[in-house]
Amino acid sequence: MLGLNPEEQQTRDTPLADTEVNKSDASSNEKEIEYKTTWTRWPLIMFFAFCIMNNTMIVIGFAPVSVVISKVFGMESAFPVNLCAMLFSICSIPMTFVAIFCYRHYPASTVLKIASATQLLGAWLRYSVVWHNQFWAVQVGTALVASTVPVFVNATSMIANNWFADNERALATAIGGIAMPLGTLLSFTLTGLLF
Repeated sequence: MLGLNPEEQQTRDTPLADTEVNKSDASSNEKEIEYKTTWTRWPLIMFFAFCIMNNTMIVIGFAPVSVVISKVFGMESAFPVNLCAMLFSICSIPMTFVAIFCYRHYPASTVLKIASATQLLGAWLRYSVVWHNQFWAVQVGTALVASTVPVFVNATSMIANNWFADNERALATAIGGIAMPLGTLLSFTLTGLLF
């Protein structure tokens, strides 16, 4: 048993399988719900960590080479490029409250699907600069991606608590927790290698 009562479990979105077990006590006709973990939660936490890592790589990617990028796009200042990295912090404050509201009122799977789709849309918008060479697409795409950061970061402990057994929660939380620093490390490394 993971410590969730049946009513709470039914309202949560979780890959834990439940099976009903009749109590052997003759004085009670209630059913006890036994929760069993399934293997599908591990690929889900890896996907979740990949989204956090991807978020960080997209938002921070141009920071080390802002002067080079500003010259490529013919800008007089590196501020528009640095704004992409600042959007990471700017969007985190209001979007944290939006993420909390969404997790409170909607199933976690719905919230994560919408955030993943928004992240993908932002990434494609950033990539569209290849065809039209306008930097505004990078800024708007970065803002979309940055707006999803709190959705993923604030859900780390919730996913670990809802989807994993007591003896697995520390590992699940660690996987989600190291994704952001790993994304930053990969972003700076790849940017240094490419530029």
